[in-house]
Amino acid sequence: MIQAKIDVGPEWEAVGPFPSGMREHPLLASPLHAFPRAGGHANADIDFARRPYGEGDWPSELPCGGRAAWARFTSSHEDDVVEVSFPADWDQLRADRGWASLQYSALLRTRVVIPPNAGAVLVDALQAVEYAFVADGDDDTPPTWYNGDVYAFGATPLGERDASGPSNFAKPVVLAPGGYTLLVRAIYECRMFGDPGVGNPPVIKVTFRAWAGAPASLLPGLGVFPDVVDGWLAGEWASVPLRAGHAPLVVDVDAEVAPGLRLKTVKTVHIQPYQTRPVALKIKQAKRLAADVKQLKVALGGFHWAIDVTHASISDTKSFRLTFASPAPEPRQPPALVSLAVVVPPAKPYEPPTFPVFLALHGAGVFNEEPGWRGEMPTVPLSWVILPSGRNEWGEDWHGGSMADVWAARDALAPAIAPIGVTVSNETVLIGHSNGGQGTWHLAARYPDRIRAAIIAAGYLKIQDYVPYTEHTGWRFADPALAGVLMSALSPYNNDLYASNLASVPILAIHGGADDNVPPRHGRAHVALVSAWTRGGADIKFVEYKGKDHYWPGIFREDAVKEFIEALPPKRSIDEVRKAGFTLATANPDESGGKGGIKIIELLAPGRLARLDVNAPQWKDGAGDGELDLHGTNIKRIEVTGYAQGEAATTFELENGEWAPVPSSSPLPPPRAYGPVIRLLSTRAPIVLVVPEASDSPLRSFAVRYANDLFTYHRVDVNILGDGDALRAVADGSLGSGSVVALGRPDQNRYSHWLIAQERIPLAFPTRGVMTIHGALVYEKGAGIVSLLPHPTAGDDALGAIVAGNDDAGFDLAARLLPLRTGVPIPDWAVTSTRSLWQGAGGFIGAGWWSREWGWSGRASWLDRE
Repeated sequence: MIQAKIDVGPEWEAVGPFPSGMREHPLLASPLHAFPRAGGHANADIDFARRPYGEGDWPSELPCGGRAAWARFTSSHEDDVVEVSFPADWDQLRADRGWASLQYSALLRTRVVIPPNAGAVLVDALQAVEYAFVADGDDDTPPTWYNGDVYAFGATPLGERDASGPSNFAKPVVLAPGGYTLLVRAIYECRMFGDPGVGNPPVIKVTFRAWAGAPASLLPGLGVFPDVVDGWLAGEWASVPLRAGHAPLVVDVDAEVAPGLRLKTVKTVHIQPYQTRPVALKIKQAKRLAADVKQLKVALGGFHWAIDVTHASISDTKSFRLTFASPAPEPRQPPALVSLAVVVPPAKPYEPPTFPVFLALHGAGVFNEEPGWRGEMPTVPLSWVILPSGRNEWGEDWHGGSMADVWAARDALAPAIAPIGVTVSNETVLIGHSNGGQGTWHLAARYPDRIRAAIIAAGYLKIQDYVPYTEHTGWRFADPALAGVLMSALSPYNNDLYASNLASVPILAIHGGADDNVPPRHGRAHVALVSAWTRGGADIKFVEYKGKDHYWPGIFREDAVKEFIEALPPKRSIDEVRKAGFTLATANPDESGGKGGIKIIELLAPGRLARLDVNAPQWKDGAGDGELDLHGTNIKRIEVTGYAQGEAATTFELENGEWAPVPSSSPLPPPRAYGPVIRLLSTRAPIVLVVPEASDSPLRSFAVRYANDLFTYHRVDVNILGDGDALRAVADGSLGSGSVVALGRPDQNRYSHWLIAQERIPLAFPTRGVMTIHGALVYEKGAGIVSLLPHPTAGDDALGAIVAGNDDAGFDLAARLLPLRTGVPIPDWAVTSTRSLWQGAGGFIGAGWWSREWGWSGRASWLDRE
């Protein structure tokens, strides 16, 4: 279907530049709200849409003279790109606080007219953070802000649908016909756009396109299907997205698509109007697929998916595509998403494997199917290579759900190739470049027992050291105690805090000496940290290549890499690791494995770092043979695996300073599921958003928008349920083990009412327009809360959450804090206020962590009232 393109005004007017902290944009801190116009509209967004061009300027620390002003820009006729830059002494700013000073935000506007009978429109907003439409003549309705496609997924090979139409990630927006002022928030972020270089201004490039109509569509360009290897599909899952039009879609598939080959939905899939949802299909194969089968067809939701089949022979293929559930779901449940990894087999795949499997993590923005990335892998005889996606080119920086995707890919390989009689090593060597190098540090330090070694190229230490958070506007308003609580939300992702876990893991870190993207200081610092924890005894080496940049061809085929691989020692036994002594650290037991067969499974105080010294040299009374000398901080329970292979693990609890074994029959409840809020994305099944039943509810509209955002940014499946259906699912046990988020106050949402009535967390809504947190009254208009809470049916293996406001404005502010991109520091809960509009995080009423039993935690929370 050919859709008519809507003319978006080529002339753009903008104000800026304003400072923008790293990943601060969900917290707002808008200068337009900080400096309202005298006599202007009470809503700063509407006021900006109506304000005459050139009227007024705004205080800002970035431009010379300290005032941000108006500017005009024209979009390109060929590709609709508008390039935004502002005059400022950027080199002087850089000299002050480094490249973080180059980050800035701007607010843009132009005109757009929605034609009659357009219905919904499809929007591609590439590299835009947010956008909104202010209708002509409507001064009463606050504009709705939509998340843009800031990573420009729509311009990637997967995202591009055709040259002239909307991308696969275009989002439906329902607008009445007529004229609008289009508002766009844009940022220059160093992590995305890089360093423009000395003497060059940082330029934001935004592409905004819209098309009339948003009909129901199958999106085969985003389909996921495994290759056929010697007649057998390399994976048990497939998926393809469907986007509903103005009517909902119901999809139920059980089809034989070839002799002995069936595709089946695990559960009926319900897609809400204008929602995009990936439909997961379980593959059941009973016999080899004939080599002459080049295409399969399956009907779903009124559409037909024509699947092009790629056949390969394991003996001569360069690579094949492996699909899998990410992560593995519970029986009879659909997965959170169906993911795809590229597998590179060895030249002689049928010979017994003599070297570990390489698990290779790509850099930011890199597509894991790119031949160039595959071609960079070390060539080791009889070694297999897996190139996971981490969900997509950006994912979660190899944290959370992206980390789970890596391990799911590793676990999926052996069963996928077992039908053709091929085996792989059960050992793993992690390898990664740039963001994937950071990810390699991350995975290695969280799961040291799962790997044999790690090879890291140009990996940064942690997100706050890559692009510092020094430019956050909110920090200039926040109580330092509040800032500390918020930043503790990033502790689980701070690789430096986990450096002690890497003792006994052979590591090679390589870096270009002239790298101006991730300077070699990052690699040097990480190696120094690991070495310090082992008193210089770590099996770790740093190699710096003078004059080399961030990347160079053959980076993983350098002599140092070959020598490291050839000299790789056997993996140390549990006994050897324990006798050498180590310190095990974690800030989140749910995303950490063990070391030496010892795992921290419960914290005394969530939100704080836990460390366990095992036979560590700093303690005078060492353990005897076969004994463990254990000293811990912030630890309630640990799990210890015996010395013998396969011996069952024993749980120990700290009581009165002594470690006591916990009997298997103990009534002690299992440890709670841990935050921070972004861990809602680490879901084992589709995320469930619970909304009021009314089809015209603004909360239902928000749920569709957020579901589409989650699909764009994470490819995650989302099931939107009415509150009545959710309560019935709780009663009959069919809710599933995915993260469950309730939208709205108890007086708006019956599921929220039931949830709060359980009193699992110290949050209450005693009357409309009021909430209490640990008994403290929050009555302000515009206040809203986002909070984790226990999952209603999945025990302590999953998370629930609630988002609610004292009014609609409060909900809108709190809903901005639902997770979408990494690095946004929100712990278990946070309460916003209207001050957040201009103070960012400094305008929070409170934030913090719940206790290990989901109660109040005074030691890890901040509230501006008693």
